[in-house]
Amino acid sequence: MVSVIKGTEALSYCKCLFLLVWVFLLFLIPQTSVFSDEIYIKNGDRISGEITEQTDKTISIITEAAGSVSIDRSYVDHVETTKDAESKDTMETIWDRKISIGYNRSSGNTKDSQLSTSLSANRKRERVDEITLKGEAYYSSSNSKMDAQKWFVAGRYAFSFGKSRGWYNFYKLEIDHDRFANIDHRSMPTVGLGYWFCDSQEFKFMVEAAVGLERTDYRNETSDSEEAILAPRAFFEGRVFGDSKISQDLYIYPILEDLSAYRLHSETVFTAPIADGLFLKTSLLDDYNSTPAVNTEKNDLRLITSIEYSF
Repeated sequence: MVSVIKGTEALSYCKCLFLLVWVFLLFLIPQTSVFSDEIYIKNGDRISGEITEQTDKTISIITEAAGSVSIDRSYVDHVETTKDAESKDTMETIWDRKISIGYNRSSGNTKDSQLSTSLSANRKRERVDEITLKGEAYYSSSNSKMDAQKWFVAGRYAFSFGKSRGWYNFYKLEIDHDRFANIDHRSMPTVGLGYWFCDSQEFKFMVEAAVGLERTDYRNETSDSEEAILAPRAFFEGRVFGDSKISQDLYIYPILEDLSAYRLHSETVFTAPIADGLFLKTSLLDDYNSTPAVNTEKNDLRLITSIEYSF
């Protein structure tokens, strides 16, 4: 009987994952298949085809359905041509790779140690698309007895759209493990929409919202769960004290069926340069779960100091 239930749960999970992948494809195909000229009308319509002539008063375009069409420029919002799309593909690609490690140890009446590591790689074509890969691990012990073991990996793809290219679609997969929250592993694929209000060297600010599926397998007697979730996020980063930076990244994960049940992840980071490509990094991480697993706390707060190398 148990194996039948497990099999049903696995089938349900696969169906939901398949549906999410299908939604991903529906979002992705229209954005990555723009190889024709496009005229955007002020009322929201869009005409695709091959532009044959442009004057101060009109734009002529050959369309598959209506043949040659001439449009008064007073009705046109903006125009995107094949040349524009090709130029986006040849834009400069910016890579940002970071590795950090932190270790604290105390001895005497109490012997404590904490080890944290993180790796990240970001490939960005400004106002075109962005790929981010990230991994983190954290371990601590007290009097030679382990009291924390966490790891986290994530992959994210986003591409910009719209006239200003401030809007973007994104697709993300997160997997994490937390031994002392009794989570064997938790996987969370999401798809969503975001907007960059500001993206400069001095200040960055964006918000985004997503929907997804959260599957959690527990280590103890808590029943495994599979829930549809929301995933709003807000992020800002600004310069302080010269080249030092402070950032705040806030995630909230409410369950769609019961919005009073949610998780919250907050990460406040201060980085100060100490040499070329080398930084002192202080992170305050807060993980809150309104409905934690059996025999675990709702709140988990960590303060981590580490050395970060960017290349």
